Amino acid sequence: DSPLCLGRLAFILVLNRRHGEAIEAGRQAIALNPGAYESRVDYGIVLTNAGDPEGAVRELRLAMALDPFHPPILRAVLGKALLLAGNAEAALAELRWATALVPDYFYAYPPLAVAAVEAGHPDEARAAVATLRRRYPALTLANVADNWCMRNAADVARMLAGLRAAGLPEG
Repeated sequence: DSPLCLGRLAFILVLNRRHGEAIEAGRQAIALNPGAYESRVDYGIVLTNAGDPEGAVRELRLAMALDPFHPPILRAVLGKALLLAGNAEAALAELRWATALVPDYFYAYPPLAVAAVEAGHPDEARAAVATLRRRYPALTLANVADNWCMRNAADVARMLAGLRAAGLPEG
């Protein structure tokens, strides 16, 4: 009956690509305590990866309202959700903010590169990929998706297409 434990379970389930179970655990966490910041963040991550980015944006913005001193990486999580929801410009704003404050946060750079491509900023997209490659020289299109736990093949294909356009090598 712990919203924190259920939220973390939801996160772990989505990492294991058990999306339906992750959504249900996240819903239970929110039902137990609608004001639980951590549960809203976990549920937002689940929804982003399970194919409901609009729902994720809603949950992540609620989490940010619950804790105005949220960690900067939450802005990167929101940026990815905004990107998948079709709002590349808004995604860019969040991802730029996150990478400025936490420049070593790996998971902000792939969606930053894709958002930059989609928003018509190819130089920024290439710079994001260059940052990734400096830190992880072996990173390629063939292995980058191993870190993703997205349910929708179309979302994965979209991310890979954007990274390809930004200059990430095939493999």
